[in-house]
Amino acid sequence: MARNDAQEQLGRDMRGRFEPLLAHWVDVTDRFNVVEPDDIVLIRLAECMSESIGLRDALMASALGVTRNVQRLLDLSVAPHDGQNASFMAKGLDGAFHRGADKPALARAIDTVRHMIELTDDPGLLVQPHAVNSYLNWYAGQPDAARRSALSSLLLSNDNTLSRIVLTALEKGIHPCAARNSLHSEVLADQSAEKTSGDGFALNDLLKHSEALAVYSVRGDSGSERFTAIMPSGSGDINAALVDTATRIVRDRESRGLDDAAGILRDVMGLHAQDSPVGDEATVVSPVSTPLGGFCLPGVVTMFSQIEPEPAQVPCDPADPLNDLSGPAAGLSL
Repeated sequence: MARNDAQEQLGRDMRGRFEPLLAHWVDVTDRFNVVEPDDIVLIRLAECMSESIGLRDALMASALGVTRNVQRLLDLSVAPHDGQNASFMAKGLDGAFHRGADKPALARAIDTVRHMIELTDDPGLLVQPHAVNSYLNWYAGQPDAARRSALSSLLLSNDNTLSRIVLTALEKGIHPCAARNSLHSEVLADQSAEKTSGDGFALNDLLKHSEALAVYSVRGDSGSERFTAIMPSGSGDINAALVDTATRIVRDRESRGLDDAAGILRDVMGLHAQDSPVGDEATVVSPVSTPLGGFCLPGVVTMFSQIEPEPAQVPCDPADPLNDLSGPAAGLSL
């Protein structure tokens, strides 16, 4: 009896401390509000997140549109493992994963967390803000920012589960619906803008049935750049995708009587002739059986993610432990 009384009192104390913090978070991240963040409140949020992962997850649930009701967020913060709360969170996050989040609200939440990180001097209080920033950027289709924040969190605390979930998702090419839409739009925009030849080459035109564009980042001596290739839907063979795409581009240009294939391979795929000076980190790609010979990338591949042409049809595999919704809030509150 005494133990239950103590737990109830602890819950009341947490609700009392968290309520003004959550109310301010909801106001600041509301897409229709113009409330500026209070620096003192943001620092208090960072402090409280370090002692309550439930509060951390409630902030993310609010940012992703699961609920913006402060009392409901308090329930999720104080008792994340309660059956009803866990089920509510799991269903809400599953919905956000498939339908996408409110982009303006999500952008405001990311900006607010970044400001929180800038304000916080104590490295021990930065673990969870970096993890939140990583998770929200993953949802927003910003894989590089998500990876940087996840690594920053893990450098401070190697056992941060949320950051590991994000890194695992990025490695497997798993992206929420909004992120898939964002990445796909950027890829198509790239193809319709700078990465075209004189007669309007677009890699998208070479897609066949059951294939998709894939985006990848290459880090070399001149920094990180992003390129695109074609690969069969569901495939994970990066090298085969690069070789096949390069071959397809060369044959397409030759069939049109054009000699601009080398430039397209460089601009669209980041490929250089194997004997070109492209830096010390060059990654050799298997020689392509064309008159142009073999090619290499000017650095190491740091991200490779398939972008489905119809994002809504990309399933979230419930058998994958990353997407297991049987636990508390789909891997959160861990």
